[in-house]
Amino acid sequence: SPAADLRALLNYLDVGTATILGLSLGGGVALDIALSYPEITRTLILVDAMVNGWAWSSEWNEQVGSVWKAGRDVGVAVAKERWLALPLFRPARQKPEVARRLAGMVSDYSGWHWHNHDPQQRLQPPTMLRLGSISAPTVIIVGEWDVPDFRAMADTFERGIPDSRKVIMSGVGHMANMEDPEQFNDIVREFLDAC
Repeated sequence: SPAADLRALLNYLDVGTATILGLSLGGGVALDIALSYPEITRTLILVDAMVNGWAWSSEWNEQVGSVWKAGRDVGVAVAKERWLALPLFRPARQKPEVARRLAGMVSDYSGWHWHNHDPQQRLQPPTMLRLGSISAPTVIIVGEWDVPDFRAMADTFERGIPDSRKVIMSGVGHMANMEDPEQFNDIVREFLDAC
């Protein structure tokens, strides 16, 4: 599991506690770390984060399903085009430098998940049902223009995680840190200074 991998890396580096920050899928990993290894999670920063156990909307499932279907049936290049064209990345695509960097990140992806079974182990019961067990001070950052599922997850995190607060980043979507790094860094610094 990614959480166990990070725990092993921190052990190897002799890091006792850490601020755990994750964006999107990485936010789901950050949540799993906070639940599985509370002793190493000094603080938690969730950025446009997803969570294991979320009931995705039919709109999201249809959009992402089209990407996965293309990856399996048509080819990785078509799937990558569809991935970048998702409403999820619309605000990022409106900023040329962010769009260029995002396209580079997607270009570097091998497409492995579209053709292979992911052996990743998920927490049981699902993370979504265990948010109340997170003990680290937490800030939830969500882009004002992120898609509805991610905004709803941020609301759920704020309600479910004790000692948490939500910050809505103005003028950005899902790639909040890339779309407005200065605003993002200010929020993170303010949170860490207060902890």
